[in-house]
Amino acid sequence: MRDYRSQNILPVWIPQSFTLTALATVQQTVQFAANYEFELHSIWGQSSADADTDFMPGNFTLNILGTVSGISWTNNIFINQRIMVSPSNGGNPFIRPITFPPNSQIQLQVTDTTNGANTVQIVFHGYYLLDPVR
Repeated sequence: MRDYRSQNILPVWIPQSFTLTALATVQQTVQFAANYEFELHSIWGQSSADADTDFMPGNFTLNILGTVSGISWTNNIFINQRIMVSPSNGGNPFIRPITFPPNSQIQLQVTDTTNGANTVQIVFHGYYLLDPVR
């Protein structure tokens, strides 16, 4: 288990924004730092269609495409906002963090499910590991 109190890590939030029209799908590439491993702990998401009183919104779906470092994502399976991407009122940390090698890239595909204009924010929360690459 990694000791997160050490000075060899840097907490980081990597935001991605998507502007969608009714039922549209948008794809975007996320690239992590070239010099450090990135340890992903959680993915947060919210949209402009989320209501303040809805604690389990489902206004978009997310698909993470590709294989990075032996990690096979949910190819061709769109997962509702409330399941994979935590509700807008909190977080949904992974049981185990996922470590990406330096300069990794993944593809995100977001689909609107509201039948209206929607701005979606996806945030990757984790740590840059400043140790030498293992």
